Amino acid sequence: MNAVFVSNVLNSELGRVAIASMQEQMDKEVLEVGKQLAEQGLAYSDPSEGWKPADQYLSGNVRQKLSLARAAAANDPQYASNVKALEAVQPDDVHHDQIEVRLGSPWVPPSDIANFAAHLLGTNAEHVYVKYNESAGEWHTDYGNTYHGKNLRKSRTATQVWGTKDKDFIKLLGAALNGKTVRVMMPDPAGGEKSVLDQEATGAAAAKVQEIKTAFSEWIWTDEERRNRLHRHYNDNYNNIRNIKYNGAHQSLPGSNPSITIRPHQKNAIWQVVTTGTGLLGHEVGTGKTFTMIGAAM
Repeated sequence: MNAVFVSNVLNSELGRVAIASMQEQMDKEVLEVGKQLAEQGLAYSDPSEGWKPADQYLSGNVRQKLSLARAAAANDPQYASNVKALEAVQPDDVHHDQIEVRLGSPWVPPSDIANFAAHLLGTNAEHVYVKYNESAGEWHTDYGNTYHGKNLRKSRTATQVWGTKDKDFIKLLGAALNGKTVRVMMPDPAGGEKSVLDQEATGAAAAKVQEIKTAFSEWIWTDEERRNRLHRHYNDNYNNIRNIKYNGAHQSLPGSNPSITIRPHQKNAIWQVVTTGTGLLGHEVGTGKTFTMIGAAM
């Protein structure tokens, strides 16, 4: 595939893949032109957005793109090249030991929080109520039905082991989930009408909140099913971006002064401006920002 073909396909003036134009010039079907592009790693047909240069297609949320490409390839073999190229640029998974899961992280399902609460209370998850209001970004917690006829709210586990006499476990769990400071008030010893902060009781409740958080961090990765599920969810949803690496090597820059050699990094920057309409030229002094800007403008 010669340089003229590449330059025309990755149209330097339009900043897009001009596959229809190349179909006419090559007198070949669109699928054949597209096959050559993909095989050469020059451009790919995005199942949802159409043809894109390789640097654009193989960047951004590449995990989502791979999922879409696999689904498309199951019905149309032309997308097999997409799958292969995207598999090669997937970010390495972050190991679960390196993932800090805080109590209250909205990506952890309420069912897992309920299981954690049940684990501390020595009961079943059905006896704990946990719900996350996504629109408000707020967790709601409560006890469910009694467990073996025992009122969990007044149990020793809830009021002494994982709670205090002033703030039982479920209230402290709710505070921890929502990142709220726990405060225990008491009548003013001086006889005032307003309540005042009970510093000793507040300190005891805050200490229990910290114990609950620590227990959660020690518990979250202990179950294999939960570990695999959350590890996959985290990497698929929060470790899914590949930064774009603009490749402007195909540009012929018609009309440019032949005595001036435009270097690779300048062509890459020109291609960025042409394809996106913007760009920060943060190169060091002497690296040719002026010629880059002129080239992009032209």
